[in-house]
Amino acid sequence: MERPTLTVCVIAKNAESNIGAALASVQGVADELIVVDTGSTDRTIEIARAFGAKIVHHPWNDDFSAARNAGMEAATGDWILMLDADETLPERSVIPLLAAIRNPYADGYLSAMVDCAGETSSAPVPIARLFRRDPRFRFVGRIHEQITPSIEAAGGCVVPLDMEIEHHGYTAAEDRRKGRRERN
Repeated sequence: MERPTLTVCVIAKNAESNIGAALASVQGVADELIVVDTGSTDRTIEIARAFGAKIVHHPWNDDFSAARNAGMEAATGDWILMLDADETLPERSVIPLLAAIRNPYADGYLSAMVDCAGETSSAPVPIARLFRRDPRFRFVGRIHEQITPSIEAAGGCVVPLDMEIEHHGYTAAEDRRKGRRERN
């Protein structure tokens, strides 16, 4: 049986310091890379193109769901893994991911978001970032957006997966630089 295809979608804005690591972490796993750029003025797009990513320009409108959904609309894979530019897929998560997309019964997976910034220690947070490509599945919520409600509303099944996504960006300096507190 042929392996289902995987599109990795990354949303980014002025992420030249992180996006290379994000895209490198999914090389060899992703059949398609899509970067949704929400208005970068740095080298983000250039770096993404060097990895072979398709660029989707989506002007920032204070809505994370809109940016994620724009990437999903451009995706052609059977499955979608959604990342931020400051997130990576650790090598230990590749085998569980590849097994998960072969499961005919699940439509989405909760995996652990692990904070790797090093300034604080917190327990991993379960988050749905791996799911089937289905036009009924859409992210909802402008901030802290979620896809699980739409999967469940469509009668789909979201199950836990022993997979991690590493988040590298919540240092105090990065929060100040990006104005996250004011934005949220």
